[in-house]
Amino acid sequence: MTAVANARRNGSDLATPDEPGWSNAGSIRLSLVPVPLEVQPTEYVRNTWRGRPYGRLQHVDVAAAHDGDNLYVRLTWTTSATGASEFPDAAGILFPGTPRAPLLTLGRARAPVELWCWQADRKHATSLVSTGPGIFKPSHGKPPGVTSSRRNERWSVVFSSRLAGALAAGKSARVGVVIWDGSNDERAGLAAVTPRWLRLEIAA
Repeated sequence: MTAVANARRNGSDLATPDEPGWSNAGSIRLSLVPVPLEVQPTEYVRNTWRGRPYGRLQHVDVAAAHDGDNLYVRLTWTTSATGASEFPDAAGILFPGTPRAPLLTLGRARAPVELWCWQADRKHATSLVSTGPGIFKPSHGKPPGVTSSRRNERWSVVFSSRLAGALAAGKSARVGVVIWDGSNDERAGLAAVTPRWLRLEIAA
């Protein structure tokens, strides 16, 4: 499946999740599946969550656009009703660190994935390297910009980054999406992820 980030130079504030211009950006609905229980990093996690549902979110809507200077990717999904939990809702965009980096397991030791990560309780996104479920470390890359909005149990999160390198205008990149439902105590490797890479084409 392919998403296209078209250029928009009509004054739209693409960094704003509820910007009306996003309605014309060509959103794609992607299916999500749980990160497999058998690849969770510890026996404790595997035993504790055996038989307990996680990664229950079934789909996420993805749209992308650019303004000639920056790339913007918006994720939109319906969250669970607010409940008592110590864990925040969170979402991320994944990029393969190597050609064969596995998406379903959030990378592996010698085939990592890059992760742009947003958490509802933080103002700024982080840039991480993931070598498996919940095995994250800071990346040397510059963190993306991020803005978010929640209305009627629906999150909209916009990640932004300069048009440069692998994300320059006229290029394409493989991306994935991961979502954590904090109200279900999801964190680390307990998440819903797109099972296949999406091809993001950045229009010249």
